[in-house]
Amino acid sequence: MHKRYHRLSEDKETGVPELILDFKHYYAIPMDVLYELYASKHYFAHINELFREDLSQRFSYYLSRIGLPVFEASSKQKESERTDAE
Repeated sequence: MHKRYHRLSEDKETGVPELILDFKHYYAIPMDVLYELYASKHYFAHINELFREDLSQRFSYYLSRIGLPVFEASSKQKESERTDAE
């Protein structure tokens, strides 16, 4: 699977379907807002600690990558590469 995505398996016991997380599209929600929305503080499902660590590492790896520009080789360089190959 592409580094941008992370797959979470289906859990038939809780009824959670298979999910694909997209690291490119994310947002943060303040904890107090979450507690207001879910006042009962009951969790529907959770991610095991071992897999939580893997998910966290994959997300941070995706965010920390560095994009480098792609430069087209000059015609002189292309010609030099052609003669070197012959």
